[in-house]
Amino acid sequence: LTLYGRIFDGLERAPITGTDLDRSGLTPSARYAELLGEAERQWLGERLQTTSAVERWLAHIRME
Repeated sequence: LTLYGRIFDGLERAPITGTDLDRSGLTPSARYAELLGEAERQWLGERLQTTSAVERWLAHIRME
């Protein structure tokens, strides 16, 4: 899947996977699909443009 050819931080896809969610300390659940979808929307909207931005976003999610 290529997302409109958008590339940030050298990536053609949102820089996050289920493995990243596991590593962030989140408990595996059905919420993963929601989080990955939201990350993709944020990336397409140019709000998550780098891996470090994704890491900050995940830290925020963990605190909710």
